[in-house]
Amino acid sequence: MRRLLTFILIAALMLRRIDDAKEAVNSAKNLSAQEKREHLATVEPARENFLRNADGLDRLLFERKQENRWHRIHGPGAAPRPWQPLTTEARP
Repeated sequence: MRRLLTFILIAALMLRRIDDAKEAVNSAKNLSAQEKREHLATVEPARENFLRNADGLDRLLFERKQENRWHRIHGPGAAPRPWQPLTTEARP
């Protein structure tokens, strides 16, 4: 739990640094419009990449949590059953 909180804090700080960099470029008076676009073109993909990786980590943590819950309920040696896909079909 402590590691997770540390990761969340670091992630929030990194996202804030990326947003601060974006704001600094937008508010810079000594950069032309073309230079601002060039700088923002490097900042925005970094932000998207960071968020994509955070989503993947979130999914991984969720899967581990579900697996641990299964083992707590059914015992440490029980194999978790595969997730059943959601369907829109009515049950018989």
